[in-house]
Amino acid sequence: MLHEHHFSSSPEPPGSPCSSESSIQNFIPKLPPSPGDYFVQVQKDRIFRVPPPQNSRRMAIYTRRASSRRRRTCLRCLAWTAAPILLLAAALAVLYLLFLPQKPVYSITALSIAGFNASSSSSSLSPTFLATVHAENPNQKIGLSYLNGGDVSVSFAGVSLCRGDWPAFFQRRRNLTLFQVPMTGAGTRLSSAMRQQLEAAQRRR
Repeated sequence: MLHEHHFSSSPEPPGSPCSSESSIQNFIPKLPPSPGDYFVQVQKDRIFRVPPPQNSRRMAIYTRRASSRRRRTCLRCLAWTAAPILLLAAALAVLYLLFLPQKPVYSITALSIAGFNASSSSSSLSPTFLATVHAENPNQKIGLSYLNGGDVSVSFAGVSLCRGDWPAFFQRRRNLTLFQVPMTGAGTRLSSAMRQQLEAAQRRR
């Protein structure tokens, strides 16, 4: 009885040079590349210094979008800033139209002077003035409140002669008030030219 034998190419014997090289390569571990600087060379014909047309179109679209977004942000900031100012202006306009404020009017109806003689030989003056003031409040809806701290002064050619305190009171709307303000001065020194001017004004009363 005959047996069929299947012959296959058997691996090369262990001693052959090919088998030894392949086995050595299989058992050598692959180490990671060592750290350091690497230089990559690119051919000049592969370097594009000008972007392709589609990139420039996209860049233009992005630029327009960014500029429009910045404009909207600036307009929003301006609106938030201008809104309080406009509201305040509108409120002031309403108040002005509602009350129609007017300036008070003052006049001196009488004035008495004592201790003031420009022709005297004294080098200093100590005058006393008593002024009768007529104060008018023409406003129909606004009263005026005069607080402490106001003052009245008399001066001639820029030189202060005397001063007094403005009285504190409340003046109703559409009101006329008469009050007197005493004013005193002490040690006022005048030059010869100013003394001559005062003498002339005193003669003219």
